[in-house]
Amino acid sequence: MATTLPPPFDTYVPGFLIENRYEVIAILGHGGQGIVFSVFDHRLREESALKVLLDVAGAEIWREASLLTKLSGKFLLPVRNADFASGRPFVVTEIARHGTTSDEMLQDVGVPTARAVQWALHASRGASRMHDHGLVHNDLKPENLFLNANGEALLGDLGFASELNGSGFAELRGGTPFTMPPEVATAFLTHLAGGSPGTPCSVASDVYALGATLYWLLAGRAPYRGDGTLSDLLTEVAAGPPPSLATIAPHVPRGICDAVSKAMSRTAVDRYPTAAAFDYALARVALPNRKWSRRPPHAGHQTCFEGVKGKSTMAVCASQLGTNSQLSIAITHQPSGRQAEPARTATQAQLPQRLRAIFRNYK
Repeated sequence: MATTLPPPFDTYVPGFLIENRYEVIAILGHGGQGIVFSVFDHRLREESALKVLLDVAGAEIWREASLLTKLSGKFLLPVRNADFASGRPFVVTEIARHGTTSDEMLQDVGVPTARAVQWALHASRGASRMHDHGLVHNDLKPENLFLNANGEALLGDLGFASELNGSGFAELRGGTPFTMPPEVATAFLTHLAGGSPGTPCSVASDVYALGATLYWLLAGRAPYRGDGTLSDLLTEVAAGPPPSLATIAPHVPRGICDAVSKAMSRTAVDRYPTAAAFDYALARVALPNRKWSRRPPHAGHQTCFEGVKGKSTMAVCASQLGTNSQLSIAITHQPSGRQAEPARTATQAQLPQRLRAIFRNYK
């Protein structure tokens, strides 16, 4: 089915020349925030990705464009150009051919802890590089961490980046409420109501988003569910904290949960002061020898985990015990299925605590 684009971008068909330089090859994606095209750059003689931003607050004077083109770093998706097309800002980057961290994440399962932490370290270093250049990203999330051939995460999709002023704050340009800190969500609600959002963004708001991104990768779900409208979601983010990561993902080591919790503090001054500080906090957490990961539940099971240590693999699975409210937690050696100990029981409320005790015992 053909993608319907809003005017004037409905004329951006294959062969169309953008700014007398970028020849459209195909549409790579289209959402409420922007349109991504695969283009051939006739100046550099190479294929690139060009994203036109559709709804960006404060885009009339895009001071950040020149800063973005000077931005470079190991964990940043290279920016080749930033300018305007048909009155809208656009950013040109390398084409990410290996997907994103979001593509690797199973819903309500996530990715293995060590891998998620590694990607969060990469994202923190990319964000830190942006901050060193006087920019905040404003849209950190798993979908904006692009994987390279080595499996490293490169921070990209920089169209919502804004420049820090002399007081360390920046304009609201947009973003994703699922990883947005409460102070920015409140400003976004003001913007939607027709008021001025001011300059709510800062290094601290990116730090929050880094923590929320790692939460999402580990839990396999965003910190907030967002079942209603955009305003409902923003109100939810502004009103209170999400469920703790330790409850949603009990297999994640306490040190990682604590780092995520601090990064996602409701008050900006209680978060890590820099992306580099969050990086350091994550890097110094010693992961257990047995690597526990959530797995898609087996038939009839509520939740399942797998722990690998050398050649030893164990499974921990929780399932309903008969017709009552109790759950049975089976701990078995794999692939034999031999029980490591008699099954434990727990109520739904007790389950995260019981699981954490098991993971500590079998480390």
